[in-house]
Amino acid sequence: REENNIAFVRTGEATPYANIILISGVNFG
Repeated sequence: REENNIAFVRTGEATPYANIILISGVNFG
């Protein structure tokens, strides 16, 4: 799970939209 989060964070840097998905995932998680 942590590895996936890191990948999402890395993608978030290139895609701000991915950051929203990551935040939403944390909230839902």
